[in-house]
Amino acid sequence: MNDDRSELLSRAWIFSHLTEEQLQRIGERCRERVFRKGQVLFYMGDQGGYLYVIKKGAIKVIIEDEEAREVILSILREGEILGDMTLIDGSERSATAITIEETRTLMLAREDFLSLVHEDNELAVRLLILMSSRIRRADRLIWELSFVEVESRLARILLDLARKEGIERGDEIQLELRISRQELAALIGASREATSRALKKLQERRLISISGRTIAISKLLASVPVDPLL
Repeated sequence: MNDDRSELLSRAWIFSHLTEEQLQRIGERCRERVFRKGQVLFYMGDQGGYLYVIKKGAIKVIIEDEEAREVILSILREGEILGDMTLIDGSERSATAITIEETRTLMLAREDFLSLVHEDNELAVRLLILMSSRIRRADRLIWELSFVEVESRLARILLDLARKEGIERGDEIQLELRISRQELAALIGASREATSRALKKLQERRLISISGRTIAISKLLASVPVDPLL
């Protein structure tokens, strides 16, 4: 069991530099929990007590407006972590995390995580880099929602998903879309109708083709203008 945990922790970038002995020690401090599809791990405003490492499944991180319309900040999968930001200063959760399929996680308590940070300088540096990347992602989202058309936002999201989950086949990348059309719309900060129109435009330009839940993405899609902040 601990070997399985060590192997999973080593795939999380923030822990990938640690020795096997250190990973074993962290694994011993973790507890495992399974969340059913659609279950909330934590709500915006909750106190942050745990760091989560995804062992299997997928989690969406969202914010909602007063009318319960959601914007998806990110979708996280196996080997990725969440809940790290509030562990540093003990502040409230800045977003809500919900599973989009049955998900198994390792949970590391705040006091154990902070003791690791105090013991390991490189872990502290990696944590700072991770924080910076999250801030840049938030900056990018604000910029895109303010200035970038839905079609270009959709192109960037499809490319991001394809790089993480797609299979290359010739001049295309085959992507099995594991989220709903509504979740795709929330991920780009647009209505479902606007997202459907953007998908149709990309199809008309022969940049994508759709068959059921599979999207074949032309590598030419990479030429669609995206965020200059990256």
